[in-house]
Amino acid sequence: MQRNGTREKWLPESIKGLATIVSIATALSLCIGCGRPAQAQSTPCASNPKIVGKCVVVRGRIGLFSGAPVQIWVVGTRRMLSVDGDRDGLPPAVLKLAALGEPERVLVFGTYKVCPLEERHQDAIRRVCIESAKKLSAVRWDGSVIKSKP
Repeated sequence: MQRNGTREKWLPESIKGLATIVSIATALSLCIGCGRPAQAQSTPCASNPKIVGKCVVVRGRIGLFSGAPVQIWVVGTRRMLSVDGDRDGLPPAVLKLAALGEPERVLVFGTYKVCPLEERHQDAIRRVCIESAKKLSAVRWDGSVIKSKP
């Protein structure tokens, strides 16, 4: 019953092979999806049943700051939009650009197609989901451009 002093000494010989197969199967099942990149959104924004209005295109800026919700400042206004799902609700291209510089010192400007998840109220931040992001550029706080994507 003992196998070179390993901890399997208490197992009968007929079960040892089964135990090996079960442990391999468990390891493989835990690793399913290990090679695939994580998806940013589980539901595409445009087909989200929570949408309360039509989607619009805005030119805006996203900054990722620890402890703060992800928001889009709509350029040329005082309006802020709150991104549903925080970082999980961002397109992968936005996350890649935000990771290019020092943490919390990179802003991502872009043209974002957003869909409202709440009715609009004056002087309130509206919750939205992001359908797409185009014409992205990563900019440092001092205004210098890090990288642009068409």
